Amino acid sequence: MAIKKIKCDCGRFIEYTDRVIGGSNAQSGTLVCSKCGKEHPITFLGFLSEIKNATLKR
Repeated sequence: MAIKKIKCDCGRFIEYTDRVIGGSNAQSGTLVCSKCGKEHPITFLGFLSEIKNATLKR
């Protein structure tokens, strides 16, 4: 399990937890800042949980 932080250009910190199950298959996704709407591409190994100050774009 890894807690990761991204600082958006608007100053808000986006936090998410990458719950790594095992293996090394990286997945990609996009988090959208809840304050300014900027998109942040991310890579994760497990599944995402506990996303703060953003939403996951599908």
